[in-house]
Amino acid sequence: MAEKPKPTPAFSAPAAGLAPVAGQVQETKRKAEVEGLTLDPAAASALLATVARLRERVDDLVVECADLDQPLKFGANFVGRTVADRLQHTASGGNSSVTPVLTAFSKVLADLQSVIQVASGRYLVTDEDAAKKLRTFMSPFGLEAR
Repeated sequence: MAEKPKPTPAFSAPAAGLAPVAGQVQETKRKAEVEGLTLDPAAASALLATVARLRERVDDLVVECADLDQPLKFGANFVGRTVADRLQHTASGGNSSVTPVLTAFSKVLADLQSVIQVASGRYLVTDEDAAKKLRTFMSPFGLEAR
């Protein structure tokens, strides 16, 4: 019986390419938090909407990737089995396959959202809004939120 060739990861370049991008996003986030990076609120809203749409689509693709881990049948010969193995490995076989790469990309997009929120001052606004809602909710009961 012929030896099966080891499948080559087709997504190793995109997976490796995400690491520097993720590092840059983390560095920018640190600068936003520590050094006071600011962003115009209107620009932040537009960017947040775009990034949210991208994350939603990537997250949908991650869910749909579960269907990729299926045995493929291209024939009962060496070539058919080799092609099937390589395609299945590319889809769901390890850290450089489709699902982990998309999951890592979703994390980078989530970090980017955080950077935009920090730079536009949205965290502070969100905290103030939550405190205001809590005070409004508690006031009929004679309670005071601090």
